Amino acid sequence: KNIKKSYGTLQVLKGIDLIIPEKQIVTIVGASGAGKSTLLHIAAHGNPSLIFEFHGSYEFVQSGAIPDPLKDFTISNALVQLAIQENCIICVPVGLVPETERDTAYINWTESEKHLPFFDAMVDYFKGCTPIIDENRIFSTGQSSGAIFSWVLAFERSDIVASIAPRAGQMNTDNQSNFPTRCVPVRVFAGEADKT
Repeated sequence: KNIKKSYGTLQVLKGIDLIIPEKQIVTIVGASGAGKSTLLHIAAHGNPSLIFEFHGSYEFVQSGAIPDPLKDFTISNALVQLAIQENCIICVPVGLVPETERDTAYINWTESEKHLPFFDAMVDYFKGCTPIIDENRIFSTGQSSGAIFSWVLAFERSDIVASIAPRAGQMNTDNQSNFPTRCVPVRVFAGEADKT
């Protein structure tokens, strides 16, 4: 219902309603580039999942250049390959540089009170984009401080995040009194020595 798809400013599908009765053969005819394959792909796979990949901490000297946490994130990255092969969108945001008086600083995801509104704004942005994301398939993963922020999302945004897969990062819940509104599935990757 209401299938839409744009490539930049070019709107290829403009609100198509497609109902194919069971055991029926349907032919879709149109000019080259009219959106036939795009329509069939969306109809077969549904709206795409949204996967957030949060990087780990990057240390740098305050007097030097701020490093780019995404410099090694290329087409060969496993998540990029997943996005190409499957029906998903990968979002790789960059964390904040917390203010410090020290000579070294970090780009990371440790300031949850600032990062949670940023996450909410990103989700709202993707809800308004074409293709429209499947709001039941929003996932989070991350390394180190990005993994910890994935835990925070499972805890603080359990109504939004379908599941998380943190890598080498954990959240201490010993002193928590407020718990998530729903259980969020978690798959933890803790390193080569992890036998679980």
